[in-house]
Amino acid sequence: MNCEYKYRYILTKKDRIKIHLMILNEVPMKIITERYGLTKQFLRCKHQDLIENTTAISFNGKVDPYHEDEMDYGKKDLEYKWDSLSESEIKFYENNRK
Repeated sequence: MNCEYKYRYILTKKDRIKIHLMILNEVPMKIITERYGLTKQFLRCKHQDLIENTTAISFNGKVDPYHEDEMDYGKKDLEYKWDSLSESEIKFYENNRK
């Protein structure tokens, strides 16, 4: 039986998702091919974007806490002075004033 036909029409959506997750979790191809009856070549072509090496990314978010005590979040009234705002914050405020 053709691997493409088996993948599309015989395997369920749940099976296809499991294959996808197994490849992401670096389960050996031999185990996947034996379990689902697909060839290594077919899986490599079908999931090529998952098999290739990926590069980790970082969003570089804020690491330091805003408050010393985490229980203070939402309890303190924040006050800002016009002089303490940056140019981009001032422009944003002026452009979005109603």
